[in-house]
Formats: sequence, structure tokens, C-alpha cells
Amino acid sequence: MVAFFSRKRVAKYKYPEHIVVIEKLPRTASGKIQKFLLRKDIMRRLTQDVCEEIE
Repeated sequence: MVAFFSRKRVAKYKYPEHIVVIEKLPRTASGKIQKFLLRKDIMRRLTQDVCEEIE
């Protein structure tokens, strides 16, 4: 659904290559989102996908 919605409204060069749905965002004790943990997790997922494609 997200892909259908965004492809109609976003230019092709702006469309994201990957869309990841995360159920619960990592947060600090004060409630701020820990963006560095999100980046780390996404990089891990992307490298796993690339490794699986190579094998």
C-alpha cells in the first residue's frame, strides 16, 4: 500500500529503494528516538540482504 501511494505522488528519482516497517522505535529514558540504533539496524539488514543475493 505504501508503495502504491508513494509511487503515484513522488517522482521516480525520489522514490525510496527500500521501505522498512519497524513496530517499536528504540527510545532513550527521556523518550527521544535513538536514531543511531535505527541506522545500525538498517545497515545490518541491508548488508544481510546483499549477502543473501550474492549466495
